[in-house]
Amino acid sequence: WKLCYALCLAVTCLPLVQSYTEEEATKHLVGWSASCSYSSQAGCNDFQSKFIKAYKKDMLEDASSSLAWVKRKRNEPQVEKSKQIYQWIQSTLEEIVATIKA
Repeated sequence: WKLCYALCLAVTCLPLVQSYTEEEATKHLVGWSASCSYSSQAGCNDFQSKFIKAYKKDMLEDASSSLAWVKRKRNEPQVEKSKQIYQWIQSTLEEIVATIKA
């Protein structure tokens, strides 16, 4: 069942943490909420809501791995709009990891 869980996680989360073209980033930013966070999800757009829902409280290892990946990714060249998405993803994953550890 662990393999099934890992595959389901990969299918759910990988599209949310990826490299974004200008067109994809623009689409994800429609209705973007700067105040959206793991603890305050009111007003989150579709992309933000799906990202947050992909991480459950028992997923510390997965959230930690994704956080490490995003930190590396933010150091790579990327389209300008992607920077906003990655910054939000990093801060949200940091909050998720802290919540799980608490």
